[in-house]
Amino acid sequence: MMSKAVAVQSRGRLIGISVEFLHAARELAIRRAARDAHRTECDTDALECSICRMHAARIADAKAALRSDAFA
Repeated sequence: MMSKAVAVQSRGRLIGISVEFLHAARELAIRRAARDAHRTECDTDALECSICRMHAARIADAKAALRSDAFA
């Protein structure tokens, strides 16, 4: 299946979404999926596990990038 970007229209108005926003949203989704995949196998408390903490930090970074682009 081919993926193509299409313009989104809402009541006749074109809604613009920046490429940076799409990249940040994709990064956030990837980071969350990686965290969820790790948590299914991790028996350690999330606060004690260095990998869990790393995922949490990267998710926070991705959220910050998403917020900064949304208001830029």
